[in-house]
Amino acid sequence: MPKDKGSFERRVPVSLIEEKLSLLRKRTPKNVLVLGAPKTGKTFLINSVLKEQKDITYVYIDLSKIGMSPESFSIEFMGNICFSVLGGQKQEYSKFLGINFLLSLESKIPKASFDVIKGIHNELLKIKPDQRFLVENALKFSESFSGKRFAVILDNFEFILDINNFNQIKDVSSLDWSCSNASYVCLSSASSQLKKYFKKFDVIDVNNLSLDETEQFVKEISPADSKNSEKIHRLSNGNPYVIISLLKVNKEIKNIEKAFAIELLSKDSILYKHCSSVLEEFLSRTSGKTLSRILLRVISLNDGLRLSEIASKMYRSAPVTKALLERLMISDIIYKKDGRYYFHDSVLKLWIRLSAQNNAPDEEIGEEEMTEVLKLI
Repeated sequence: MPKDKGSFERRVPVSLIEEKLSLLRKRTPKNVLVLGAPKTGKTFLINSVLKEQKDITYVYIDLSKIGMSPESFSIEFMGNICFSVLGGQKQEYSKFLGINFLLSLESKIPKASFDVIKGIHNELLKIKPDQRFLVENALKFSESFSGKRFAVILDNFEFILDINNFNQIKDVSSLDWSCSNASYVCLSSASSQLKKYFKKFDVIDVNNLSLDETEQFVKEISPADSKNSEKIHRLSNGNPYVIISLLKVNKEIKNIEKAFAIELLSKDSILYKHCSSVLEEFLSRTSGKTLSRILLRVISLNDGLRLSEIASKMYRSAPVTKALLERLMISDIIYKKDGRYYFHDSVLKLWIRLSAQNNAPDEEIGEEEMTEVLKLI
């Protein structure tokens, strides 16, 4: 990705992020959902803004990589803040994820901060700790560092919903997320789910690049391909990650459509792995994965089908099919328009379609197969 955050004019989300952080300086912070499809550049945009905010402590937590029980979350959340405040070395990070190590920091952190750690530790010693107490006190931990301002980046924020599975909490969005010296900047591709729960959070949508943005983006990272910007935009749907993978392959192929086809068909390619990962991410948000895969394949092969047509092709009843469709819509993989169903992501749709038609993807693609694929592009 380009180093200059404004170099290809994604200024709208950048200015919105900067606006929210300015409120943090005024002690009226806002919590924010930064939402967009996978690989649209959400983390890159946040990083590019925060690198210039010298007066704000930047705490990054990937919720897919920490324990999401109330007990584990409370410890690891505080550990990440301590790690950032104390400037811990990368090789020391894992130490900060244990309660005993946090208790050893008494002389290095404010007394108020240590008291929060001690309070959570005491609660954990109980036979049945108050799980709501644990999470809410962890969320308030930054308050104990007077004089500091925190931007707490919670990546893969959809994992926070796992805490809903604990009876003492049930709805993590009902907890007190307000904090006078911290803004929670929550990144996720699970737009529908998070908007449903976190209605008090402000929303910043990070969309795929427009045609103008794609032209500027391509010009910056691969000037030789500028003449193909419109074609690249159509094939990639404006997704920056797809554009980059496409341009890498095209350096050797010198044919955008063929480069795109090779990326979609070759199981070791960047784009093939990306599509596979995106599909698994979407399906992880819904139940009935086997039937969901079949349903998605049906829609990829027959764009714009009605409920009755999909049910017929799946050999399932309309109510069963409707329930599957509703789950997939909540997961943001498909949408409904005028009674018909479509993919949000045209690249993923084509990949699923090609995967259904090519049972053994391989790096070596025959001319006949390439001809058939190019007809679909």
